[in-house]
Amino acid sequence: MRKAAYLATACLAVFCAGPTLWGQTPSRVTNDNSDWWSVFNNGYLSAQQTNTQHRELDAETLRIVSIKVDVGEISKAQAKLGRTTIVTRGDAALARTQACYVTDDSNTHLVFEENGEGFGASFYLFTGGPSWHGSELCSRILLPSQQIQTANGLHLGLTPAQVEAVLGKPSTATPDKLTYDLEVKKKTPASELEKIRRRESAGMSEKDFLDSYGSSYVSSSVIAKFKAAKLVYLGVTTSQSFP
Repeated sequence: MRKAAYLATACLAVFCAGPTLWGQTPSRVTNDNSDWWSVFNNGYLSAQQTNTQHRELDAETLRIVSIKVDVGEISKAQAKLGRTTIVTRGDAALARTQACYVTDDSNTHLVFEENGEGFGASFYLFTGGPSWHGSELCSRILLPSQQIQTANGLHLGLTPAQVEAVLGKPSTATPDKLTYDLEVKKKTPASELEKIRRRESAGMSEKDFLDSYGSSYVSSSVIAKFKAAKLVYLGVTTSQSFP
């Protein structure tokens, strides 16, 4: 996956009070890396991807419980699912901000994650696995776990064949994991280009500006993990970077 610039955040304490985000939402800042489920903490982003597919991830895969995975998803999640403590952890290229929810019926976790200075976002849906520092801050939701799925029907409990039927051929596959690494170059929409022009074009010629921002790379990944041939972990990440 192509790398973008990410916002650096650090704290000397394991958990310290952070600034209030999204109104009066409680927040925490930590340098702890126990969030094993995050792609920013399992070596995936630093690994060389050799089987990248040059196609775009279906937009329906990027929508879960009617929330689009994109910049601002945490605010949207809180509007739909209720407020939860916002945790910011990591630093430099691995900084990430997370909002975690857990179901009452099966302890299924749904985590929304934004990373960097507006360049990328992720969601994670999983059941089981070890606890992590901050898991006690996840807010309980009444939504049944069976109803937590993407717009194209991805949900926990699916078989590898069922996941492939939705997403197509994976980039890599093992008996207990399917991985999709996707990247496509896209022309920057005129509306977005105008916003960037107002923010970034000072001192640039029109040619230099278009060379820098006229197109972007949209990179996406899907990691699906299975136990006893049933989906127990789904991680979806998307990011945008300019040449």
